[in-house]
Amino acid sequence: KAPDEFQTLTSRTIDFLAFHQKKAMVGVAVIVVVLALVLVVRGYTNMMNNRAMVLYNEGNAGLEQALPTNDEAVYKQALAKFEQLVNDYPRSRVIALAFIQAGNVQFNLKNYDRAAENYQNFLNKVGSDDNDFRLLAYNGLGYCYEALAKYKDAAEYYERAASVPDSYVKDQARLSKARVLLKGGNWSEALKTYEEMLKTQADSLDADLIRQQINQINQDHGGASKS
Repeated sequence: KAPDEFQTLTSRTIDFLAFHQKKAMVGVAVIVVVLALVLVVRGYTNMMNNRAMVLYNEGNAGLEQALPTNDEAVYKQALAKFEQLVNDYPRSRVIALAFIQAGNVQFNLKNYDRAAENYQNFLNKVGSDDNDFRLLAYNGLGYCYEALAKYKDAAEYYERAASVPDSYVKDQARLSKARVLLKGGNWSEALKTYEEMLKTQADSLDADLIRQQINQINQDHGGASKS
């Protein structure tokens, strides 16, 4: 019986190993397929990003070419590149820059509504946490709404640009905010903005301008608060 039992045990062991070897091979095959899919997706993503980057570089080159002379035809060619990028490669790594640059081109073409739409698309769709990008979008919206004589909206976005952490346009954005408040007839808020700026910029290059604006408002309105 011992030999029979040994043969049975051996047979069962072989069957057991064969069964689990097949399972192991299936598991390896699955891993290989998954890795292949990952590589395909990664390769496709890289290809899409590369194509998007080509469009961005072409658009950016056109924008730089158009800026010195405000060449409308070249602006429109650059805009076409940015818009193609946004439409064809919405998940690309340069989508944020494309929205910003499309907004810049539209602004230079005096299409202020369309420019604002691009800046807002960046904020709504991309939602980047990058402070530099948010600052550019806020400041761009401020300029757009100022050009459209929507001074209350312009003041709001200039303030947002100034309030971005480590904002490198903080002082200029606050001056712009005060400017549009005056344009909109809200001289009391403009005065308040100028006075707050002077507390921290008494020795800055803008200090004389700020003092002049404060004196002018006080002269025109007697320094009283607007109800």
